[in-house]
Amino acid sequence: MIISHFNRYFEKHGRKTYIVLGVIISLMFVVFVTPGDVFSRGRGGNFGSMYGKKLRRQFVVKKMAETQVGIGLRYPQALGQDLGSDMIFHEMLNRLRILHEAKKRKLDNVSKEDVRKSIHENALFREDGKFSLEYFQRFKENYLAPRGLAATDFDRIVKENLIIERLEEQITANVVIDEAEAVGYVERYTTQYAEFLNDNSADPIIAEEEIEEFFASRKDELQMPDGKSALIANFETAALMAQLDKGEIDEALKGRLEPSLDELKMQYDNFKERVYKDKSFESVEADIRRNLRLRKVRRLLEERANALRAKFVETVQGESHAERLHRFRNEAETLGAKLVQSGFVTGSDVIPGLPGSQANLAAAIRNLSQPGQVGNLAYSAGGMSVPCLNEVQPTALPAMVNDEVRKMIVDLLITEKALAFHKEKIAPYAEIAPNVNERRELAGSLVEEIYKDDSLSDEEKQAKITQAQDDITTYVYPFFR
Repeated sequence: MIISHFNRYFEKHGRKTYIVLGVIISLMFVVFVTPGDVFSRGRGGNFGSMYGKKLRRQFVVKKMAETQVGIGLRYPQALGQDLGSDMIFHEMLNRLRILHEAKKRKLDNVSKEDVRKSIHENALFREDGKFSLEYFQRFKENYLAPRGLAATDFDRIVKENLIIERLEEQITANVVIDEAEAVGYVERYTTQYAEFLNDNSADPIIAEEEIEEFFASRKDELQMPDGKSALIANFETAALMAQLDKGEIDEALKGRLEPSLDELKMQYDNFKERVYKDKSFESVEADIRRNLRLRKVRRLLEERANALRAKFVETVQGESHAERLHRFRNEAETLGAKLVQSGFVTGSDVIPGLPGSQANLAAAIRNLSQPGQVGNLAYSAGGMSVPCLNEVQPTALPAMVNDEVRKMIVDLLITEKALAFHKEKIAPYAEIAPNVNERRELAGSLVEEIYKDDSLSDEEKQAKITQAQDDITTYVYPFFR
């Protein structure tokens, strides 16, 4: 029943509306939704003490972030799951207890080489049986950075994981369980199940007439983002591959990029049962060589792009914008990058002066704020790019609706519809929520009012009660735990 309600809701209102409602409802019902929120436990800026040291709020927040990363490194399937703050909080406490016990047992002596080896052998950072610097960089950018964790924090997390594993091994090494003891603890079941999936992929449809009406009567509410132009250093895979094929690079670089015979054979052995099944090494050697070359070229270009960016992390005292831009140009050319001056980027993924859609690069440029600032690496199928912000200027509203303006209007209309829907279907329960013990009580006062309405027949009362209960089940229950 509830699945069909969800499907009808998503079909009618779409994913974006539901996201907006989720934010609204989470804020409105925060007291009811998270009665056991771990952060309500802290008083006076700390969470008590452990082993004679105070657990201050800032320390706890950081350790919870580290704990989540530590769990993800040991159990990669947990990376995409919402483990919840309560679970992370308790796992963080367990982690501190385990590390304390390991230190007492003198199991905390972990070398830098042990840490390096653990990182290189972690399946998260391996590609085709080897450590992938690209995978590692993506993990740092997409998983560590959003949690406010630096490289030193990551090394410590890996070290702590190794300490925990040592303690686990020591404790379990001498544990022997007789098979007879396990009887009664192990049961076998044969199950059947049906899987129900919500279709939450459909975005809401806003009629073109509604968009045009908004633009005609309410265009003053629209504000275009500032346009930003950048000098872009492109590290192109195809260009370096062509130089390698033509023998136009020095011997030292060629030695780094050309795969050895051992590497070629290892690649063949690793995939001969799948990719190269029923094919001899000689028949696929050229393909393997090109694939390994391509991988080595991309790694080299990534190193160069990171080296360029590293040169502009710090601000040089007294350096003007023009001087900084000139230095960026010289450093990029020295590292073999191709320089391109972009047009002004606003909210679209299309960058004037560059072909096609450039979502990652456009986002990197939009994230820059000060002229001369150098952005993050932007990966693409053709290589990677590093932007240096050149100029920022206000953007005038177009005379007609274009794709960018259309998206802005659609987002505004969706938000308005979501707020109106919230006011009608959700807001009436906002004041009730903190005063009930369980979610089933939400309908209590409403049902009572319907029963007292003498203008309704028994059938009408029952119909209204059923409708009210369906609305609560469909629109309110999903946000309660």
